Amino acid sequence: MSHDAPVPLPALSVSAVASRLGVAPSTLRTWDRRYALGPSDHTRGSHRRYTGTDIARLMIMRRLTLEGVAPAEAARIALATAVDEEMPLSLLSDGGTYLPSVPISAHSSGAIPNGQAKPSDILGDGKIPGFTSEQLASRKYDSEIRDALLTAATGFDEVGAIQLVQAVASARGIGDTWAQIVKKAVIELTGSSDLVEPGMEPLGIIKSAVMMNLRRSALEDAQVQDEDDVDQIDGDDTDFDGGRIMVCAASDEVSSLGAHVLAAALNQSDAPAAVLLGRVEVPVVRDTVENGDPEVIVMVSWSEPGRDMFEAIEYCLDAAPEVPVLLNGPGWPSEIPAGAHRVRTFIGTLHEAQAYSG
Repeated sequence: MSHDAPVPLPALSVSAVASRLGVAPSTLRTWDRRYALGPSDHTRGSHRRYTGTDIARLMIMRRLTLEGVAPAEAARIALATAVDEEMPLSLLSDGGTYLPSVPISAHSSGAIPNGQAKPSDILGDGKIPGFTSEQLASRKYDSEIRDALLTAATGFDEVGAIQLVQAVASARGIGDTWAQIVKKAVIELTGSSDLVEPGMEPLGIIKSAVMMNLRRSALEDAQVQDEDDVDQIDGDDTDFDGGRIMVCAASDEVSSLGAHVLAAALNQSDAPAAVLLGRVEVPVVRDTVENGDPEVIVMVSWSEPGRDMFEAIEYCLDAAPEVPVLLNGPGWPSEIPAGAHRVRTFIGTLHEAQAYSG
């Protein structure tokens, strides 16, 4: 076993740190301005960068706010907690992250954790396996984490599933969590044909876990926006009810779940997106396109879409030919409307939508 000294983490930009924490860059800027949890490294040209110490404190802030601690109290604890000046580079490479352990008791008592924050065991309550924070952040453990999610779903352990999705999303962001963990678990469950008691659907457990975490993240970001509504952090005016990317889904529940995850991942990357609710058909899409003026339209379909969805796509291509229409999901047939662009992977769709909206 090597005993080499840890490699210092290079100073990172706002967008790089936001991606690793699974928050919007605007959230980091607000934490900097409001709580002094900002970048301390200065590069040539006055660009400020986050050091290893800065990131460790932000990880503590992120964990505590996810656990329900008020932002001001979470910031106080993060600033007072002793952290490493040098963090091993491996903890933030290849999608990895660093999640310092902060005891729950410290929240209510006002006590500050003593000593150096360390990665901690997450979950492991006897119902589903426990994972260290490094394991949750590393793709080497994807199959084990996916199996744990399936165990929670088939055992109808909704709380365990919620906690596991939250832990992985905190480490990787919701986009990678969906692409590497949740989506593959969903594929396995949609292929099963077991008899279950009413209300005891494993796929419903996973959907509930994902949607619960998306709501938590959305409410957290909304709270930050409400507290700072006079600041235009990025100087960007948005339409379409807060989103320039319109994400639509076929009527099945898996397509709907995928659409919500895609929109959440876009929002975390500072590309405002919103999901169109209801059936995707020409009257609904026409009203939204005319009034909302989206920059990108994404259609998600897990199973082969119906005629209404194809007609809606054709309407978009005719009425707003300058707006890219991206098709995501395994349900699209080989022949698609001329002018639409099929993107076969979730991550590819995320990147293309970001590029078009930028």
